[in-house]
Amino acid sequence: MRAGLSERESQLLSSLSEERKNIFTLTDIMEKLGCSYEKAYNIAYRLVRKKWIILLSRGKYLIVPLSAGARSMYTEHEFVVASHLVEPYYIAYWSALNFHGFTEQTPLHGLRGHH
Repeated sequence: MRAGLSERESQLLSSLSEERKNIFTLTDIMEKLGCSYEKAYNIAYRLVRKKWIILLSRGKYLIVPLSAGARSMYTEHEFVVASHLVEPYYIAYWSALNFHGFTEQTPLHGLRGHH
């Protein structure tokens, strides 16, 4: 079950959601709340423990929407998450075909980073 939010945590999540920043960074927290890196990290850590956000990678988080319910069962589409983890990126041909319903075969590796 999700734990309650402090006023500051509620303000942060509301502000990020208002800007449609479902995926955000510690820098976003620092900017929104005018706080230090350490404070931003502690806030993110508490929000992960309370199941209001999910850690995607070091310093990157996903807001769990209210529609996920009390148990916080949610995940964003894999292409959206991957686009925030790898840059630049592209969706491979077969994955795009599957996504748009032109094939039922599911590719093993749909998103590629460009190194």
